Amino acid sequence: MAEDQVADGGVTVARNVPLSVDDARTALYQLVKDAEEGRTTVIRRRRQLAELAPLQRLPAAQYKESGLASHTLTAAQKKLGDLVADAAAGNPQVLLRRSTPVAVLLPVTDGQLAATSTAPAPETTEPVPAGPQEEVPLPSARSASAGPVRPRRLASLGDVVDGVLAATAAPPVMYGLTALDAATGGLQPGHLVVIAAAPGAGGSLLATGAARHTALTLGRPVLYAASGLKHEDAARRMIAAEAGVDYQRLRAGELTGPERVAVGEVSQRLTQARLFFDHGEDLTAQTIAESAPYIEDLALVVVDRLQYAADPHTPSRAPPS
Repeated sequence: MAEDQVADGGVTVARNVPLSVDDARTALYQLVKDAEEGRTTVIRRRRQLAELAPLQRLPAAQYKESGLASHTLTAAQKKLGDLVADAAAGNPQVLLRRSTPVAVLLPVTDGQLAATSTAPAPETTEPVPAGPQEEVPLPSARSASAGPVRPRRLASLGDVVDGVLAATAAPPVMYGLTALDAATGGLQPGHLVVIAAAPGAGGSLLATGAARHTALTLGRPVLYAASGLKHEDAARRMIAAEAGVDYQRLRAGELTGPERVAVGEVSQRLTQARLFFDHGEDLTAQTIAESAPYIEDLALVVVDRLQYAADPHTPSRAPPS
């Protein structure tokens, strides 16, 4: 990280190249220690900038009575992107170690913004020596030729406990299949669940069932990213399940009279469901991640299905011996 340290009212300010939210999340505990030692780090979330600064920059942040939004380090690490956005909008965010304020996220000032736009790109990454009981260098798979390796930062149990006890667990999303939900506990918030199945074995049916149950039964928003199955096919499966009609006849347009009546009866409820489709050949993990934040209170993302993608950095077979 390129730095140009200057004095600012007794506080050392590090004018540095902004860190991405992901990089800042990984190094958050060290960045907070830097703030305690008087150094400031700029964090970028898309076009939004905030600085993780010492408490001296906002004296009121040292007092619980200030009414400022505050978060334990564990909680802040999980939702750092949102905190950066809030701070950039002018709402300071106080970070706590247990219950003690240790740093504050502030909007970037004009002077700090100018510094970040003119700061030189980093040339090398200098290793940071480990302090006693504060950081533990872990073994790395990188070769010695890859250059210096920054030691990984570990959170103490004390840092984590407060966040766990203060957190309010969100309810899981269910598949809508009683036996499966009882065996798995449903889809836990924040978890990636991969459904692996042979072609025609019903993997897409499970994914569609979870989306249908979440959107129609629970009334919660769902993003259905159809990279293999077309969104029309996913919709037909949901219509067939809700109306209790034969999927193959629905697909072929050969419904019986009673089946057409049943489809008509559920169509109104289906059209009001908060279920959003994203499909196309250019669908990637990045495009899905970019679309998800625009759906308010999103409860579930279904990717149907994971396709093989060529990666020049991953050999398709083992190198010759």
